[in-house]
Amino acid sequence: MTAPADAISTPRHSVCAGSPAALLAVVPHLLGFIPQSSLVIVGTSLPGGQVKVTMRYDLPDPADPELASDIATHATAVLTGQHLSSALAIGYGPRHLVTPLADALREAADRTCITLHDVLRAEDGRYWSYSCTSTACCPAEGTPFDVTTHPASAALACGATVLPDRDAVAAGIAPIPGAAGPMQAATRRAEQHITQIIAKVGTATRLGTTRHMITTEALAAVSGIIKAYRTAAATALTTSSRG
Repeated sequence: MTAPADAISTPRHSVCAGSPAALLAVVPHLLGFIPQSSLVIVGTSLPGGQVKVTMRYDLPDPADPELASDIATHATAVLTGQHLSSALAIGYGPRHLVTPLADALREAADRTCITLHDVLRAEDGRYWSYSCTSTACCPAEGTPFDVTTHPASAALACGATVLPDRDAVAAGIAPIPGAAGPMQAATRRAEQHITQIIAKVGTATRLGTTRHMITTEALAAVSGIIKAYRTAAATALTTSSRG
Protein backbone atom coordinates (compact mmCIF):
# COMPACT_ATOMS: atom_id res chain seq x y z
CA MET A 1 0.00 0.00 0.00
CA THR A 2 1.23 3.48 -0.82
CA ALA A 3 0.04 5.79 1.94
CA PRO A 4 0.47 9.55 1.87
CA ALA A 5 0.56 11.73 4.80
CA ASP A 6 -6.64 16.60 7.45
CA ALA A 7 -6.25 17.09 8.46
CA ILE A 8 -8.34 18.43 8.55
CA SER A 9 -5.21 20.70 8.38
CA THR A 10 -2.12 19.35 6.68
CA PRO A 11 1.30 19.91 8.28
CA ARG A 12 3.83 21.99 6.37
CA HIS A 13 6.37 19.19 6.62
CA SER A 14 6.77 16.70 3.78
CA VAL A 15 6.57 13.12 5.00
CA CYS A 16 6.32 10.08 2.79
CA ALA A 17 4.09 7.51 4.45
CA GLY A 18 4.80 4.41 2.42
CA SER A 19 3.33 1.76 4.72
CA PRO A 20 0.27 1.18 6.91
CA ALA A 21 2.36 1.81 10.03
CA ALA A 22 3.54 5.13 8.61
CA LEU A 23 -0.01 6.16 7.75
CA LEU A 24 -1.13 5.30 11.27
CA ALA A 25 1.70 7.45 12.63
CA VAL A 26 0.78 10.42 10.45
CA VAL A 27 -3.00 10.49 10.99
CA PRO A 28 -2.89 11.92 14.56
CA HIS A 29 -0.84 14.84 13.21
CA LEU A 30 -3.39 15.42 10.47
CA LEU A 31 -6.27 15.50 12.95
CA GLY A 32 -4.48 17.13 15.85
CA PHE A 33 -5.48 14.33 18.22
CA ILE A 34 -5.29 10.55 18.56
CA PRO A 35 -8.49 9.10 17.08
CA GLN A 36 -10.58 6.57 18.96
CA SER A 37 -13.83 4.88 17.92
CA SER A 38 -13.48 6.64 14.59
CA LEU A 39 -13.43 6.19 10.85
CA VAL A 40 -10.73 8.38 9.30
CA ILE A 41 -10.60 8.90 5.53
CA VAL A 42 -7.61 10.54 3.87
CA GLY A 43 -8.23 11.90 0.37
CA THR A 44 -5.17 12.23 -1.88
CA SER A 45 -4.37 13.69 -5.25
CA LEU A 46 -2.83 11.94 -8.22
CA PRO A 47 -0.07 11.72 -9.18
CA GLY A 48 2.10 11.94 -6.08
CA GLY A 49 -0.44 11.06 -3.42
CA GLN A 50 -0.43 14.45 -1.70
CA VAL A 51 -2.99 14.73 1.08
CA LYS A 52 -5.81 17.11 0.24
CA VAL A 53 -8.50 16.36 2.80
CA THR A 54 -8.92 14.31 5.98
CA MET A 55 -12.31 13.39 7.41
CA ARG A 56 -13.26 11.75 10.70
CA TYR A 57 -16.55 10.14 11.66
CA ASP A 58 -17.70 8.55 14.92
CA LEU A 59 -18.20 4.81 14.71
CA PRO A 60 -21.91 4.03 15.02
CA ASP A 61 -22.36 2.05 18.23
CA PRO A 62 -24.21 -0.23 18.01
CA ALA A 63 -23.47 -0.97 14.37
CA ASP A 64 -26.06 0.54 12.03
CA PRO A 65 -25.91 -0.48 8.33
CA GLU A 66 -28.09 2.44 7.25
CA LEU A 67 -25.96 4.99 9.09
CA ALA A 68 -22.81 3.32 7.76
CA SER A 69 -24.15 3.75 4.24
CA ASP A 70 -24.94 7.42 4.92
CA ILE A 71 -21.40 8.03 6.20
CA ALA A 72 -19.84 6.31 3.20
CA THR A 73 -22.05 8.27 0.80
CA HIS A 74 -21.15 11.56 2.48
CA ALA A 75 -17.41 10.77 2.47
CA THR A 76 -17.32 9.83 -1.20
CA ALA A 77 -19.40 12.91 -2.06
CA VAL A 78 -16.82 15.11 -0.34
CA LEU A 79 -13.97 13.38 -2.18
CA THR A 80 -15.78 13.72 -5.50
CA GLY A 81 -16.57 17.36 -4.76
CA GLN A 82 -12.87 17.98 -4.18
CA HIS A 83 -12.07 16.21 -7.49
CA LEU A 84 -10.19 13.46 -5.67
CA SER A 85 -10.24 9.91 -6.96
CA SER A 86 -7.81 8.35 -4.49
CA ALA A 87 -8.12 7.71 -0.75
CA LEU A 88 -7.22 5.56 2.23
CA ALA A 89 -9.27 4.78 5.32
CA ILE A 90 -8.68 3.61 8.87
CA GLY A 91 -11.31 2.37 11.29
CA TYR A 92 -10.27 2.71 14.92
CA GLY A 93 -12.16 0.22 17.05
CA PRO A 94 -13.46 -3.36 17.31
CA ARG A 95 -14.16 -5.40 14.23
CA HIS A 96 -17.94 -5.59 14.68
CA LEU A 97 -18.16 -1.77 14.59
CA VAL A 98 -15.54 -1.04 11.92
CA THR A 99 -16.42 -3.72 9.36
CA PRO A 100 -19.90 -2.38 8.44
CA LEU A 101 -18.34 1.04 7.73
CA ALA A 102 -15.45 -0.49 5.81
CA ASP A 103 -17.83 -2.51 3.63
CA ALA A 104 -20.11 0.47 3.01
CA LEU A 105 -17.16 2.69 2.13
CA ARG A 106 -15.72 0.21 -0.35
CA GLU A 107 -19.12 -0.16 -2.02
CA ALA A 108 -19.57 3.61 -2.25
CA ALA A 109 -16.05 4.02 -3.60
CA ASP A 110 -16.75 1.49 -6.34
CA ARG A 111 -19.91 3.36 -7.33
CA THR A 112 -18.08 6.69 -7.56
CA CYS A 113 -14.88 5.38 -9.18
CA ILE A 114 -12.75 6.31 -6.17
CA THR A 115 -9.69 4.13 -5.63
CA LEU A 116 -9.30 3.03 -2.03
CA HIS A 117 -5.65 2.07 -1.78
CA ASP A 118 -6.29 0.40 1.54
CA VAL A 119 -8.84 0.20 4.34
CA LEU A 120 -7.31 -0.59 7.73
CA ARG A 121 -8.66 -1.40 11.16
CA ALA A 122 -6.60 -0.42 14.20
CA GLU A 123 -7.15 -1.58 17.76
CA ASP A 124 -4.95 -2.09 20.83
CA GLY A 125 -1.68 -1.37 19.03
CA ARG A 126 -2.35 -3.67 16.08
CA TYR A 127 -3.76 -3.14 12.60
CA TRP A 128 -5.52 -5.29 10.03
CA SER A 129 -6.14 -4.67 6.32
CA TYR A 130 -9.47 -5.22 4.59
CA SER A 131 -7.70 -5.05 1.23
CA CYS A 132 -4.74 -7.39 1.74
CA THR A 133 -5.38 -11.12 1.93
CA SER A 134 -1.76 -12.26 2.27
CA THR A 135 -0.98 -13.73 5.67
CA ALA A 136 2.70 -13.05 5.01
CA CYS A 137 2.27 -9.30 5.49
CA CYS A 138 -1.16 -9.20 7.12
CA PRO A 139 -1.40 -12.02 9.68
CA ALA A 140 -4.72 -12.95 11.21
CA GLU A 141 -3.60 -11.76 14.65
CA GLY A 142 -2.83 -8.32 13.25
CA THR A 143 0.40 -6.38 12.84
CA PRO A 144 1.86 -4.47 15.81
CA PHE A 145 2.48 -0.73 15.39
CA ASP A 146 3.62 2.14 17.60
CA VAL A 147 2.88 5.67 16.44
CA THR A 148 5.09 7.22 19.11
CA THR A 149 8.31 5.65 17.86
CA HIS A 150 7.68 5.66 14.11
CA PRO A 151 10.03 7.92 12.08
CA ALA A 152 7.07 9.60 10.37
CA SER A 153 5.70 10.69 13.74
CA ALA A 154 9.13 11.89 14.84
CA ALA A 155 9.45 13.96 11.66
CA LEU A 156 6.20 15.73 12.47
CA ALA A 157 6.83 16.14 16.18
CA CYS A 158 8.04 19.74 15.75
CA GLY A 159 4.67 20.73 14.30
CA ALA A 160 1.38 21.28 16.11
CA THR A 161 0.75 19.45 19.38
CA VAL A 162 -1.14 16.17 19.10
CA LEU A 163 -3.77 15.96 21.84
CA PRO A 164 -4.60 12.64 23.51
CA ASP A 165 -8.17 12.46 22.22
CA ARG A 166 -11.07 14.42 20.76
CA ASP A 167 -12.37 15.34 24.20
CA ALA A 168 -9.15 17.29 24.78
CA VAL A 169 -9.84 19.26 21.60
CA ALA A 170 -13.38 20.03 22.78
CA ALA A 171 -12.07 21.13 26.18
CA GLY A 172 -9.79 23.63 24.47
CA ILE A 173 -12.74 25.49 22.98
CA ALA A 174 -15.24 24.92 25.79
CA PRO A 175 -16.84 27.97 27.46
CA ILE A 176 -14.88 29.41 30.36
CA PRO A 177 -16.66 28.63 33.65
CA GLY A 178 -18.77 31.60 34.70
CA ALA A 179 -18.37 33.33 31.34
CA ALA A 180 -21.50 32.01 29.63
CA GLY A 181 -23.37 35.31 29.99
CA PRO A 182 -20.63 37.57 28.56
CA MET A 183 -19.96 35.08 25.76
CA GLN A 184 -23.63 34.99 24.77
CA ALA A 185 -23.75 38.80 24.79
CA ALA A 186 -20.62 38.97 22.64
CA THR A 187 -22.11 36.43 20.24
CA ARG A 188 -25.28 38.53 19.89
CA ARG A 189 -23.20 41.65 19.19
CA ALA A 190 -21.24 39.75 16.55
CA GLU A 191 -24.44 38.49 14.93
CA GLN A 192 -25.86 42.01 14.83
CA HIS A 193 -22.66 43.35 13.31
CA ILE A 194 -22.64 40.64 10.64
CA THR A 195 -26.28 41.41 9.84
CA GLN A 196 -25.38 45.07 9.33
CA ILE A 197 -22.46 44.15 7.05
CA ILE A 198 -24.67 41.88 4.95
CA ALA A 199 -27.24 44.66 4.66
CA LYS A 200 -24.55 47.08 3.45
CA VAL A 201 -23.21 44.53 0.97
CA GLY A 202 -26.72 43.98 -0.33
CA THR A 203 -26.96 47.66 -1.33
CA ALA A 204 -23.63 47.67 -3.18
CA THR A 205 -24.05 47.51 -6.94
CA ARG A 206 -20.46 46.74 -7.87
CA LEU A 207 -18.64 43.49 -7.08
CA GLY A 208 -15.40 45.35 -6.33
CA THR A 209 -17.17 47.56 -3.79
CA THR A 210 -18.70 44.53 -2.10
CA ARG A 211 -15.35 42.78 -1.80
CA HIS A 212 -13.71 45.91 -0.44
CA MET A 213 -16.38 46.30 2.25
CA ILE A 214 -16.08 42.70 3.38
CA THR A 215 -12.27 42.79 3.36
CA THR A 216 -12.13 46.02 5.32
CA GLU A 217 -14.47 44.70 8.00
CA ALA A 218 -12.61 41.39 8.23
CA LEU A 219 -9.18 43.05 8.56
CA ALA A 220 -10.50 45.38 11.23
CA ALA A 221 -11.95 42.47 13.19
CA VAL A 222 -8.74 40.43 12.98
CA SER A 223 -6.63 43.44 14.00
CA GLY A 224 -8.89 43.99 16.99
CA ILE A 225 -8.58 40.36 18.05
CA ILE A 226 -4.77 40.45 17.79
CA LYS A 227 -4.61 43.69 19.77
CA ALA A 228 -6.87 42.29 22.49
CA TYR A 229 -4.81 39.10 22.67
CA ARG A 230 -1.52 40.97 22.96
CA THR A 231 -2.93 43.30 25.61
CA ALA A 232 -4.25 40.40 27.67
CA ALA A 233 -0.98 38.49 27.30
CA ALA A 234 1.06 41.51 28.36
CA THR A 235 -1.20 42.08 31.38
CA ALA A 236 -0.90 38.43 32.42
CA LEU A 237 2.88 38.56 32.07
CA THR A 238 3.12 41.73 34.16
CA THR A 239 0.87 40.28 36.85
CA SER A 240 2.92 37.11 36.93
CA SER A 241 6.24 38.94 37.26
CA ARG A 242 4.88 41.07 40.11
CA GLY A 243 3.63 37.99 41.89
